[in-house]
Order: sequence, then C-alpha cells, then structure tokens
Amino acid sequence: MSLLAVEGVTAAFGGHTALDRVSLGVEAGAVTGLIGPNGAGKTTLLNVVTGMMALRAGTVRLAGADITSFTTHQRARAGLARTFQRLELFGSLTVRENVRVAADIRNRWTWRRRGRRNADAEADRAIEMLGLAGVADQPAGVIPTGRARLVELARALMIRPRALLLDEPAAGQDDADTDAFVEVLAALAAEGMAVLLVEHDMGLVMRACHRIHVLDLGVLIASGSPVEVQRDPAVLSAYLGPGAAG
Repeated sequence: MSLLAVEGVTAAFGGHTALDRVSLGVEAGAVTGLIGPNGAGKTTLLNVVTGMMALRAGTVRLAGADITSFTTHQRARAGLARTFQRLELFGSLTVRENVRVAADIRNRWTWRRRGRRNADAEADRAIEMLGLAGVADQPAGVIPTGRARLVELARALMIRPRALLLDEPAAGQDDADTDAFVEVLAALAAEGMAVLLVEHDMGLVMRACHRIHVLDLGVLIASGSPVEVQRDPAVLSAYLGPGAAG
C-alpha cells in the first residue's frame, strides 16, 4: 500500500477542470516523480494533497488514513511536508534561523507528549546533510537561488515528515548541485520517507526516481519506471518528444 495515495481526485478553478479523476501512489522508501508540461496540473495536485486547495471529488490518504477533511496544519502534523515553486523563506533571517524556526514549531506541537527534540541539533543536522554549512550564518535573502531552495527543503525536514512533496526544488542549481541533490533524495528515501518530486529537469528525474507519474491537461496519462515512461507514446507526444526515447 502506498504511504501517500490520491484516489479519483477532481479539482477545478471555476469552470476549468484542473485535475480529472487522478489516482496515484507514493511509496515509502522511494522517490516518485510527477512530470508533465506547464499547465498539466502538477502544482495543483500538490496543493490538493496539502489541503491548500479544495477538491470536488476523490480522497487523499496518508498511511491508510483518510486526511481529505484535514486542514493544512493537521496534514503537516500528520507527517506531510512540502516545498514551493516560489521561494518562501524569511529573507532577513539567517539560513540556520530559517531552519530553526521550523524545528521550534514542531517542538510546540509535541510539548504535551514525548517527541520534543533539540532544535539546534536538528537544524545543524539538516544543514550539514544538505551542504549548507558554508552559508548557515548568512541571511537567506542573499544566497543563490539554488542554495535557497535547499534551505526550504531543510526547513521542511524539521517536521520529520513521512511524506515530502517537492515542487521544482532543483531550479537554480548547477550540475554539481544537482548531482549532490540526487544523493540527498536517495538518502531521504533510504530513511523510509515517501518523496514526490515535481521537476522539469528530466536528467534529474530519470536518475533520482524509482517510479514516475505523468500528467497532461489534468489527466494522468502514464505511470511506470523511468525507462517505461521514456518509451510511452503518449508521454513522448505530450511532453518528452520523440528524441527522449531510449
């Protein structure tokens, strides 16, 4: 059973159907890709899963539990975290302070029960894991975009999520950053996390993902391994193009 499951989800903006009966799963211990052309509905799906947008039909489940009626905050407490296409950092705070804020919030959630953690140690662990030690004491607003996206990822990790949704996290990264990011994703999956990756860098997607789902105009048109998706005629026609077939 998928740790995160979307079942028959339909969502709309006014009269426009943005998602049409979409069903897909994200397994624990794996990186799952979600790809498709601009306007396919990828970010909309993340918004629905995290409770930022209402659905018209369907169900969202986390670890088997129906969380469709949960608020965004309740979903976060249940173990769902995400990053955004548009950076959402506190620019005047340092990198370490940005990460520490999220650790403090998690500790406030758990103050009545066991589970509180050392916020400084947790923040330092994430900073080290993501290669941010060299910029940890710099204001988040002045570091390069590629690094800033890693700060947002570090902050998301502070809630100790079971499922992590990443919306174009590699934007602004150079080749060396991307190589390191592939290793980070593998490490998160190895810890048992379910990772859903929305990304236009197909080299990254094909290297990092165990399984890939493809959206086009709000419809799920293919699901499979990287090799299967690259050879799927519908995916080649809608998104990758004939030159992508292996």
